[in-house]
Amino acid sequence: MSSHNLQILHKDQEITYSKNTYDQYQTRIAEVCHDASKQALATLVRLFGDLDLAESTLQDAIQIAKKHWLQQGIPGNPQEWLISTAYLNAMHNLRFVDNTSGINHIAVRRQNPATHLMEISRSELRNDQLCLIFLCCHPAFNVETQLVLTLHIVGRLPINAIASALSIPQKVIAQRIMRAKIKVREHRIEYEIPTSAYFLERLNAILHIIHLIFNAGYQISFDRSQDQRDLFRDAIQLCRWLLGLLPEESEIQGLLALMLLHNARQTVQSSIENDLVLLFEHDRSHWKRNLIVESRILIGQALNSSCFGSYTLQAAIAAVHAEAPDAEKTDWCRIVGLYDLLMRVNPVPIVEFNRVIALAMVHGPETGLTMTASLLQRGLLHDYHLMYAARADFFYRLGQVNMAIKTYEQALELAQLEPERQFIEYRMAELPQI
Repeated sequence: MSSHNLQILHKDQEITYSKNTYDQYQTRIAEVCHDASKQALATLVRLFGDLDLAESTLQDAIQIAKKHWLQQGIPGNPQEWLISTAYLNAMHNLRFVDNTSGINHIAVRRQNPATHLMEISRSELRNDQLCLIFLCCHPAFNVETQLVLTLHIVGRLPINAIASALSIPQKVIAQRIMRAKIKVREHRIEYEIPTSAYFLERLNAILHIIHLIFNAGYQISFDRSQDQRDLFRDAIQLCRWLLGLLPEESEIQGLLALMLLHNARQTVQSSIENDLVLLFEHDRSHWKRNLIVESRILIGQALNSSCFGSYTLQAAIAAVHAEAPDAEKTDWCRIVGLYDLLMRVNPVPIVEFNRVIALAMVHGPETGLTMTASLLQRGLLHDYHLMYAARADFFYRLGQVNMAIKTYEQALELAQLEPERQFIEYRMAELPQI
């Protein structure tokens, strides 16, 4: 076999691959294995009743698949192939242990092999996947553990990638996963879809974790890694997957629309110099129109339901921005109305602050100064750099340059990320010299 061609027995016929084609096919097989493993793991957890066993047998099945599929081709249903291979290997290992030592070290739930696996229905696969994500976001775990488990167990991200993306040592990530698995086993945490009484609360926890994953990848950070840049894509993929399982849930539609709208303008979120670029200054011709159109459809579906919430309203606000050809033509009155609704659903300081910005666009900078002063007097967002950056802009628009400079300096002291500091310094440099 030469260094440029490889002979592979493919479905009883010897086929010669070029090195390039061979590498491409291996890459394709790895991608299919990764995607199929997300569905396969969920079912294996149900069949085995043990998360560690499900993961280890699945990993073995993936290694077998990478060799077998290169020779025989990728099967029509990769996830069922992985499930069958993992299950049958586990049963073989169980019989081997029983025959040699009489001790069962593998916690496999014995089932009739004749009625398993290939007869798994779509509804069973769907329920298995839902059970898995509800398990990862179980209230027995804190948010940090839920985040890591969802990335590793549901998203199938390796520990080193999670550690890089979240800027947390690999050892810490591994310990969180190990402790969570021990808790599942010792506390007998059920692998199930919660009852209707708790379903919405548990679903909101899942959406919160997906949103955290998105924010971790989307936020502007200086010299961030590829893993960080890819996190927001993983979050969108997770949300699409969840919507496929629960297509009627309005807040899943709303969250997906919100993330797509942010993603639509992601290519211009930072300038060549890595400075922050305000929404007002975006070149909107570079926004991804296909994502905006998809988001509008999702928002319309969500708003037509009777139980939309915070994510849907945030997406609706982002959509108003996306519909405007530029900042000046934005329908700020409509945005204020949407923030009024959002305040009823989620009355938190950051929402109130954003509503003040919209009101200032309608009624002028005096209104903005008065209302932001009220927030500060109430002890809200006093350490939030954008509060002072906004007030500095209001002062500048009113011709109070000295106050604008002093307030920008306050914002600069509070800004923690380098791009944020660079942007504030840039705004200060634009002020008239006095």
